[in-house]
Amino acid sequence: MYQNYLPTINAHIIVDDDNNIREVLHRDKPVKIEMPTVQLVSQQYLQQNQSLFNLLPTQLQNLSLSPETHPIDAGIEYRILGEKHFFKMSTAAYQQTYFGLPVWGRGISLNIKHGPFRILSSSNSSDDQVQATKPSVSALRKFRKVSIKELINVLHLDDGDNDAVIDNKSLRINSERLVVYQFFRERALAHEHPRPSRTSSHVSHDILSEYTSTDGPKFQHAHPRLPVAIGGEGIEEGSYYV
Repeated sequence: MYQNYLPTINAHIIVDDDNNIREVLHRDKPVKIEMPTVQLVSQQYLQQNQSLFNLLPTQLQNLSLSPETHPIDAGIEYRILGEKHFFKMSTAAYQQTYFGLPVWGRGISLNIKHGPFRILSSSNSSDDQVQATKPSVSALRKFRKVSIKELINVLHLDDGDNDAVIDNKSLRINSERLVVYQFFRERALAHEHPRPSRTSSHVSHDILSEYTSTDGPKFQHAHPRLPVAIGGEGIEEGSYYV
């Protein structure tokens, strides 16, 4: 990645090796937007700066909606994931979706200062080349739920050296959801998923809490992840799957 100055918007930009803008830093001149809420400020900023992140107008039509839980007939979109507030700052996160489902680890976040609202920076981890095959009705019916036994294994609750006293019978899976996931073999390996710390007093499940810099939180899923199966006929490196 490299940093450059874009005089047309009076901002510094961070560009990746494929020439995609990944961050816009409005340090010299924050973008003032006169709207009453964080979401409306964010929406207007994205609509005004579509070309920066290779966004299409049709992809921004459902910014106020949350991601779907089941696939619908829709291509790439961006939907509100949430807001986080701290002092006189807010971060708004927009999830990239495909079929209405969250695309894992992909989205756009904006750091906004209050009084009046000003955009300080924006971060982009989206992929404008997302393509996947929509699951058939029969495939969705056969959707295999994670069992309690698998949950115990991935959380290392059955390790012999685990000193914690855990009643496995009390474990419950409260919810599950489909996502669009880009397959990379190294990421899918079980040992690539770090085990939860036994000494930590806090485990965060907030999408905005784990990846921060001097310019504020960046878009990243911080949820614990289950290992993804390596096998499977037709699974290709770098392709997206539901």
